[in-house]
Amino acid sequence: VQAQVFQVVHGGHDVEDMLHGWTVVDHSNSVMYAGSTTGPSHNNMVCSPYAITWHVDKSCHKVSPTAFDNLCKQMSDMYKLKEDLYPHGSRKLVDSKYVVKAEHVKPLA
Repeated sequence: VQAQVFQVVHGGHDVEDMLHGWTVVDHSNSVMYAGSTTGPSHNNMVCSPYAITWHVDKSCHKVSPTAFDNLCKQMSDMYKLKEDLYPHGSRKLVDSKYVVKAEHVKPLA
């Protein structure tokens, strides 16, 4: 899984293809680590059965409202991702005993 943070601000960058943002914005401040999937059905009592590798860009990229609108349009037009075009739940933060230890978080090569 690749994760990035985008802040929508006037005067932000006009990123043409945020849908494939990992390849079009700088992600030199990234790390990777083993983890699991997310979602509101998993918590400290019910673990996800799926183990995955996270690639996380620790930077916050400022993008224009136009860039974000275009992302929604691409998601709808290209992949028919209608359910992802509105806010929805995410996993609650897990207890710190389940968080990946720092020695297992590596710079992304």
